[in-house]
Amino acid sequence: TPLASLIRNNAVKKYVEARGYTTYAFETGFPWSELDNSDVYMEANPLANGMTAFEGIVLERTALRVAVDEGYLNTELLDFTHYRERTQFTLKTLPTLATRPGPKFVFAHLILPHPPFVFNVDGSPADSLSFLNEKNVYPADKFEEGYLMQLTYASTAITEIVRQILATSATPPIIVIQGDHGPWIQSNDRRLTILNAYYLPGHHDAII
Repeated sequence: TPLASLIRNNAVKKYVEARGYTTYAFETGFPWSELDNSDVYMEANPLANGMTAFEGIVLERTALRVAVDEGYLNTELLDFTHYRERTQFTLKTLPTLATRPGPKFVFAHLILPHPPFVFNVDGSPADSLSFLNEKNVYPADKFEEGYLMQLTYASTAITEIVRQILATSATPPIIVIQGDHGPWIQSNDRRLTILNAYYLPGHHDAII
C-alpha cells in the first residue's frame, strides 16, 4: 500500500502539475499503476469485448456461473480480448497527444510483452489459448515463444510511436522508455536488467 501511494502521487507528477502541465494517464489493468487522479484519464471502451469488468464478476459469483462451467462462455478469453483492446487503445492514442496544446506529462504503462499472448509479431490477433497447457499454465517453451512474439511487436509499435511524437510535437519532447522487469524464465539478475532509454532535446546521443 505505501508503494502504491508513492506511484499514484509521485514526485514527477506533482512537479509538473505545479508548473501548469496537463497530466494524462491510461488504464493499465493494474490498479497500482493506474494514475486515475490525472487531469485526463483514458480508458478503452469497456464494451469493446462485449462485457464489462462488473459483468464478469457477476458471471463468476452468481448462478450465471453455470454458463461458464458448461462451456458456453469463456471469461478468460474475454479477459484476453480486453487486454488486447486496452493495449491497442493506448498504442493508438499515445502519439495523438503530442498535437494537443500546452505543456503535458503523459504516463503510459504497457503490459507488453508479458502474457497473455494476444499479439502476433505484426500486431494481428494471436491464438491466446494455444500457449496454455491442459493445466491452464504456460510451459517454458510456449512462454518463450509468446514473449518473443509480443516483444517483437512491442518494439516495432513503440519505435513508430516515438517517430510520430517527434514529428508532430511543436516543442521538442522529453521521452522516457523503461522496462519494469523481464520474463520469469530468466534468472533473477537478468530478469531485473531493464531497458532504460531517454530522449533529451539538445543532448548528443549517448549510451549509458
